[in-house]
Amino acid sequence: MIKIICMISALSTFVVPAKAWGETTGALRASFVVDGRDDGSVTPGLPSLWSLTYLNEDGTAHRKFMKMHDKLMHMIVVRDDLSRFAHVHPYLNAETGTFSMTVNEGVDDPDNFAMSRVVPVPGRYFVFTESMPMPVNDQMPMLMDRFEIFARDSGGVASMVSEPKPVEEIILTPMKPLRDQEVPAGVKYFNENGAEGQIGDLYQVDFSYVNQEYCGRWLPKFFFKVSIKSVSGTYVPVNDFEKWLNMGGHSIMISSKGSELPEKKFYHLHAFLPMAEPGRFTFPYDHHLPPLEEGVYKIWGQFKRSSQVFTFPFLFRYVTPDFPDSSKC
Repeated sequence: MIKIICMISALSTFVVPAKAWGETTGALRASFVVDGRDDGSVTPGLPSLWSLTYLNEDGTAHRKFMKMHDKLMHMIVVRDDLSRFAHVHPYLNAETGTFSMTVNEGVDDPDNFAMSRVVPVPGRYFVFTESMPMPVNDQMPMLMDRFEIFARDSGGVASMVSEPKPVEEIILTPMKPLRDQEVPAGVKYFNENGAEGQIGDLYQVDFSYVNQEYCGRWLPKFFFKVSIKSVSGTYVPVNDFEKWLNMGGHSIMISSKGSELPEKKFYHLHAFLPMAEPGRFTFPYDHHLPPLEEGVYKIWGQFKRSSQVFTFPFLFRYVTPDFPDSSKC
């Protein structure tokens, strides 16, 4: 059976079988099926119908949801080693109350440009969903659910837990930063199609973060500075970004620590279009409680330009300064 991890608040995570989901929230329970089954099995690269329905206590489907950032549901699908990423949006059938989509198949929807490559290769995939049922109250909190998908290869392998390279081989551990000190965390280059490349390609992306104090804890901000190669061969800030999903930019951040889905930290952050500095997006950590743990994370920044959405990934180690001042509230 598909494993479901339901997060009903910022401070609690529950691991429960699907049939007990409603007992945890006191309002809704989830029914998630793949090609009509609940074993989470798919064939990589082939079309697969995914359906998610929220059921009320009386067993009827809950049909009213409100949009968050222009969509009724956001779904993030990543391979367990964080090597594959897709940000997609299932469609709601208002009559049945079921969210559904056919993955690994192209759709005539620019906001679902990643639908054709959700599960492209064998392995285990983590699925994170966000939705907001109506009416909004204590019994109807924002829903943040988690599922596991297993993409079997031709030999019938049900689960392939990937073994990523040791983190030390990928990134360096920065020194303890100072308060308000910007920490460079990576520079990458991408071609005109958004594929990761090398120096000389069209886009240069600088990723960094800074820690600021708030009531005895550190609240980071993350920065993506996107530059484009000019006719002279130098990189200059991009100044014609467009909004995507009612925001200047979206970023998904997931912890590298742990091999099991309940261990993963998941964050969906948002930025306005660059204002103070051309080409530079600011993503505040708005979780507030609890503070962001030190450790290794992967972040995917997503930005729209010339009607194309670009996804820029970075793996980095997050480090906090010493001794926050608890009197600063």
